[in-house]
Order: sequence, then structure tokens, then C-alpha cells
Amino acid sequence: MSSDTEVTAPDAAHLLRRVGYGGSAQEIRGLAGKTRRECVDIVLGFSEGDVVPEGPDVGQPEWVLNTDEFTNVADEMILWWIDRMSTLPNPVKAPRICPTRADHLPIYERLAFFWHGHFACDIVEVGDKVAMWDQIRMFRRLAMANFDSLTRETAVHPAMLVMLDNRSNKVETPQENFSRELMELYTCGIGHFSESDVVAMTRAWTGHLTNVTNGDDPKKYSDFAQMKETYIYEPEAHDHGRKNLFGINANWNGIAQNPSERDAIEELILGAKRNATSLRLAELICKYFCNPEPSSGFVEDVSSAFSDSGMEISALVRSVLLHDEFWSLESRWALVKDPIDYVVSILKHTGLSSHEISLDWTRLESMGMVPFHPPSVAGWGSGTDWL
Repeated sequence: MSSDTEVTAPDAAHLLRRVGYGGSAQEIRGLAGKTRRECVDIVLGFSEGDVVPEGPDVGQPEWVLNTDEFTNVADEMILWWIDRMSTLPNPVKAPRICPTRADHLPIYERLAFFWHGHFACDIVEVGDKVAMWDQIRMFRRLAMANFDSLTRETAVHPAMLVMLDNRSNKVETPQENFSRELMELYTCGIGHFSESDVVAMTRAWTGHLTNVTNGDDPKKYSDFAQMKETYIYEPEAHDHGRKNLFGINANWNGIAQNPSERDAIEELILGAKRNATSLRLAELICKYFCNPEPSSGFVEDVSSAFSDSGMEISALVRSVLLHDEFWSLESRWALVKDPIDYVVSILKHTGLSSHEISLDWTRLESMGMVPFHPPSVAGWGSGTDWL
């Protein structure tokens, strides 16, 4: 079997379930008869070798800026996203390449939700609905960008700085929450760093703050018409001493500010921890799109493609969707739908909206999955966790 294998109607239905919450009979017929590679090009919106554009931007609706209602607006944000997932049509024609901005395709919502669970931030903990809306916009925009770029922007986004409290990480008062999760959850994973690395990474991330925690007046930022806090780098709050991180003694900074500093994110993704990070992300993406128990060979193949590309997410996703294991009968019915996938699939196939079925925060919470409100910094469970 190969990427030139002709796709049958059941194959097409399988692909559209995984990338687009299911497909209509017309959409399935539109892909059937094409090759696997042609179908993957279509659902991704670009072909291998193309310059991958940024993901679509949905802007910021006026109702997100409502200054009076936090809970109601949070509800509307959730339902708006669910309705967007359920109403975006699946593409069935060869991609129309735009060098600056991708089309509004279901795959970008799938990936934005994946990154939301991977870099999990909670709207209740963050306390700023505009920041949370903006973070999801960022996940959509960088959904298939380089993983280094995505991690870099996520690390200094106000939602993350507040969620894991790196906004209070200063040379005189170190705060290790973000530094630990950066390695444990977001990149290389448990077993690939030591407690001394946590200390060194924490020192490297000192000084990456917000305007509020730098002593600015928070009252100036209380209006929901803008994010309450914005990122700043404060050199005086950074630990400029040399640090031993991953056995490398250097002038480390979370994000290098000048040529004399060594960049911690670059080391995690493109340097010493590249293989570990690549394997971990490959396994997570294989589980998300294909099978809760992917074979080691599948994960290694996908990891190699990811690493060889320079850690391009587009290559990571394409490698999964073109792999024989993705198309196998064993993988076809292997995934257990999470509550959002289940709800979106129902809406998509019935044509109903979230309001028409009286969906709200409370009902989603009873199912165990509320967008913008993950249960922990590790995000949601997967697979048989939902049984």
C-alpha cells in the first residue's frame, strides 16, 4: 500500500471523520476514487512542497469584548466554536494555495483544539476571556507552523503567563511551574530532564513577565475590551548568571535576547532534546488522529518525518495521514470519540446548531469536556478515558 492507493468511499468517510468530524455523502463521493495523497492534499489545503500558509483568522467578534458578562460570554465563545466545527464544509477539490492565509478548513479547528488541550489554559484560572479567545486564534493561525514557533508564541502569551504563573518568575522570587510543564507536558516529556534541569530552566525563564506583575497599574487593564495583561521581558528581573541545563553550561534564557545567550526553547525543540520532543509529539498526534495504541514503528516513522522537516507541524500531520497504519482496518474504528467530537458530529449530520439542542456549559461539564475549561494543565483524557 502507498500514497498512490485509490481511496474507496469507506476510506474517504474514515478520513473525513478524523479531520472533519465526518463527511456528507456528497463529500465522501467527492474524495472517493482519488489517491490517498490527493485526498490528504485536499483536506490539508496544500500539497507537499508548498509553502504552508498561516491558518485562518476569525477575528474578534464584538460580543467577546462585552465588559459586563463573563459567564455568558464564555458560554457564547464555547458554543460559537462548536458551531464553527460543525458547519465548516469539507473540501473535495484540489487545494487553492494562498501564500498568506489558509482557507477555513475543518483540519484547522481539529488542530486548534488539539493545541488547546496540549498547552491547556483554563478561562476560569486565567480570568480573561479576551486573552483566551486570542490564544485560540493563535493556535488556529499556527496550527501547522513550525513547532518551535508555536511553542515560543504560546510560552509568552498572556494566558499562559497567567495560567502557570511565570509572570511572577523573577530572579529574587523564582517560580518553577511553567518551566517544569514546558519540559514535562509540552516538549520532551518525563524521563528526559532532571530536577536540576527544572531549576536551571526556571532561572532561564526569569524576567518573562506581564505588564501588571512588573508593577504597572492593573486597573488600567481591567476593561475586557483588551487583554488584562500583556507580555514584557524585564532584564532586571532575569537571572543573568550561567546555568547548567541538559549538561550544557551557558548563559541560558527562555527566549534568547541577544547573541551571547543560549535559547532554551530552541534547545528543547531543535537541539539536545529534539529526538525526545519529536517522538513525544508524534505519539500524541498518532493517538489523536489514528489509534489510542499506535505501533512503535508508526510513531517512529512519523517522528522521523517530523524531525527531518525541522519540526514542521504540517509534516507531522501529513505523515500521520499518509501512513498505512492510519488507513488500516484496525485503526478505522479504534478511536473513542471525546464529548466534543461526539457533539460536533451529531450537529454536523443533523444540521442543528448548539442553541437548538440547548447546549451550554453545564451540559458540557456533565459530559466532562468544556472548551476553554480543561480539568488540569495536562488537558483532557483520551481514548477509553471517555468510556
